[in-house]
Amino acid sequence: MMQKHPFKIAVMGGTFDPIHLGHLKAAEVALKEMGLLKVIFVTAYCPPHKSVDEISPPEHRFDMVDLAVKDKPCFESSRIEMEQSCPCYAGDNIMAFQKQYGQDWQIYFITGLDALLTIINWDKAKTYPGICQFIAAARPGYKKEMIAASIP
Repeated sequence: MMQKHPFKIAVMGGTFDPIHLGHLKAAEVALKEMGLLKVIFVTAYCPPHKSVDEISPPEHRFDMVDLAVKDKPCFESSRIEMEQSCPCYAGDNIMAFQKQYGQDWQIYFITGLDALLTIINWDKAKTYPGICQFIAAARPGYKKEMIAASIP
């Protein structure tokens, strides 16, 4: 019997102001542990949860991401949010990647384990049920057991 989704990729979205080794390490671990073909880094153009006055310009943040991933063959940077109007939402990006890659591809979304607990409260989150699976990366200082106990 053939697998429903023989190809797997992940999207890692973020403000990336700046992108850092923690982001890259989380993506590397997800790539290996989940058998992903690649990780696509999406720089938030105008994140709905942050003021654009408090972050670096989007082109600067995108350039930082692009430089950080350019020599890693399984990583790529995407300008998908640079071509949208504000605000931009992760769920819209995931649906766009699903359309681009097609039904043979399973798309995952990489986020911090602590952020996973707040995703249900993100704008439009309730309109995106089942569009992807999540990969949660544990950040320093967060105990997996404590967080797991608070997931309904």
